[in-house]
Amino acid sequence: MTAETKHPIGAADVNPTGALRAAVTSLVLGLMGLLLWGVYYAAAPIPAGPAVERVLAFSSVATLLGVAALFLGITAWNRIRQSVGRLAGRDTAVAAVYVAGILLLMTVVFTWRNLGQELQRARPQANSVRSRSNLTMIAKSAHTWLSRKGHGQFYPPSLKSLFNDGVITERRTFVCPADSEPRHEQGSFACDYDSLFDRAGSRISRQAIQPELPLAWENRDFYPLLGDRRSVVFFDGHTEFVTADRFRELMKTADKWVEQHRPKDGR
Repeated sequence: MTAETKHPIGAADVNPTGALRAAVTSLVLGLMGLLLWGVYYAAAPIPAGPAVERVLAFSSVATLLGVAALFLGITAWNRIRQSVGRLAGRDTAVAAVYVAGILLLMTVVFTWRNLGQELQRARPQANSVRSRSNLTMIAKSAHTWLSRKGHGQFYPPSLKSLFNDGVITERRTFVCPADSEPRHEQGSFACDYDSLFDRAGSRISRQAIQPELPLAWENRDFYPLLGDRRSVVFFDGHTEFVTADRFRELMKTADKWVEQHRPKDGR
């Protein structure tokens, strides 16, 4: 009777080159994922698209690479272990599993941190859009006041007059959505916006206005997470979310205009 040759469990099913190939492929995929994050950080100052979409895109690719690397690494390590020394590549497979684990851990931490930051910025960004909507309404109402109350010649003397004269009936139009505690600087009238009308302190003639002049703006910084930025509406009706430097330039322009058009008798 011929003696039956016994093999270690699973050894007969082991592909001698397949396990090593899987281990190497796993390691390469893991290293590619780590390299991907390196490229992301290097290119971060030059964003390729919206921040949230960028984070999700990189995270998705890195996760796929990490999962693939982990699967191949574990598969290769299991085959090599079952071969009981017949197959080489154990250290490569172990290294691949570690690299894949590090890649997946980095992806989770990075995604959690960056998406958290972006979500923190999402609310201020939404409030800034709503604030510019308020300013657009104020600008349109100022032109309505010009036609109805100013006889087509003069703009309102202040933002409060838009409310007092019934052109704007909603008080919240004068409150920035980002302001949790509106200031009541004009009696019981809460207003988070300043205007060229209020700065001039007198009626402004329609003929003296240039379209590029700022009409109204937020009177303080409501968006610390977005930097020192302000929402501004211009006489031509367009709005901007300007930087601190741009805002200072606009205020200098407004002050210069007020000084040049201030009535000589001070009224």
